[in-house]
Order: sequence, then C-alpha cells, then structure tokens
Amino acid sequence: MDKNKDGEIDKEELVQWILRSFKMLNKEDSDERHEESDTNDDGFITWDEYVDENYGISPFDESKTDPEQDLTQDKKMFLEDKELFAASDLDRDGRLNANEFLSFSHPEEFRYTSKILLRRTMEDKDLDRDGFLSFEEYLGDDGKGKDKEWHLVEKDRFDYDYDADRDGRLNETEVLSWLTPDDQESAEREAEHLIDSSDDNLDGLLTIQEIADHHETFVGSEATDFGQHLQNPYKFKEEL
Repeated sequence: MDKNKDGEIDKEELVQWILRSFKMLNKEDSDERHEESDTNDDGFITWDEYVDENYGISPFDESKTDPEQDLTQDKKMFLEDKELFAASDLDRDGRLNANEFLSFSHPEEFRYTSKILLRRTMEDKDLDRDGFLSFEEYLGDDGKGKDKEWHLVEKDRFDYDYDADRDGRLNETEVLSWLTPDDQESAEREAEHLIDSSDDNLDGLLTIQEIADHHETFVGSEATDFGQHLQNPYKFKEEL
C-alpha cells in the first residue's frame, strides 16, 4: 500500500490499493467459478463443461431455434452465455483458461466483451430503434411499481451521471458508461471515507499505526469488501 515507503499513506496510494482490491476480488470470484466448472480438472473449461455445470442440460436444441419466436429467459441466457464464451476464447481453441474465463465472468471489464453487453442492452431497451435510450427506455420494466421518490433518484442519475451531453437521451457511449461503472470514482469516494474515519491527527495522511488502529474500519469497507482479504491481522500488515 505504501508505495513510496515513507511510512504514510496518501489518498492516491489508498485509491490505487482499492482499485487493486476490486480486480483481486473479481479474479478470485472468477477463479472459483472456473474451478467449479472445470469438471475434468485439466485447467480449462469447454462449453459442454460449462453447460453441464450451470444448466444441467442444454435448455433447448439450438439447431431448431426459430429466430422469429420469443425466447424464454433460460434460452435467452443460454445464447447470451454462448456468445460471451466464444468472444472470451481468444485463442479459439474451444475452451477457456482461467484468464480467458475472467472476461466471460466479468465482461464489463474488457472492451471486447463489454461491446456485447452494449449491443444486448440496446436490443432489449431501445424500443423505437433510434440508437438512443430515452429515460423511459432506460428504466424499462424496472420502473414499474416504483414510487415517486425512486423515479426522482433515477432521473437525477440519468441526467447527471450518464447523460454527459445533456441532450435528454443516452447514446451508445453513455450507455456503455452506465453498464461499466468507473471504478476510479468509487475508489476515490471510498478512499476519502477511509481517511476521514481513520486519520486521527487530521493531516490528510494515514500512518501504518492509524490504519492498524482502525483495522475494523478497513475490514468493514462496503465498497471493496476488504474483509475477504484482511480478516487475518498478519495478512493485513503484509498489505501495508
């Protein structure tokens, strides 16, 4: 954490640590899922292995699929998974190693798989097919049955977080920023929170002792779920 080894942690060092934690947690989750689906323990997952582990059997006969018919949710998810699987198979050997599986399990982190998320979202939500999402299309079915306060919160988020050019609709770039949230902003907010909670002498920096004294604050960090890494106090000190 203390990159320059000066015995103090500034905000930027803390932000970088949080960003690394985001990636570490995603990789751990992906590796766990990879291991569960690798039924023959050869270090790779074939499509058949993934289907057997996650669907039991193929939910339908793909060769008989009529593209004009509406797909059930299971069939739709199956086809979406298959497309992501193929896109993540970078060496085109028909199987995913642990690194390739990361882009399959967390497609928002990679350009080549996030494009698939964007296309699917536009297909599902862009009802008038104008290439943009209105506020109503952005809400979709999620807005049904919600109260006025919920709609106001979402309208504020739509207008000020996602609609960058303030034209009242989301273009594809803006939709992608909605689908793939900026970890940097989240990390900066969490770093500020941790400093505010642990900076006993109010100098804007954290000493190793301050961090150790506020160990529970770091372990309980909601944004990063640090507890998965730092429950062991010895490992916590190694991170510092």
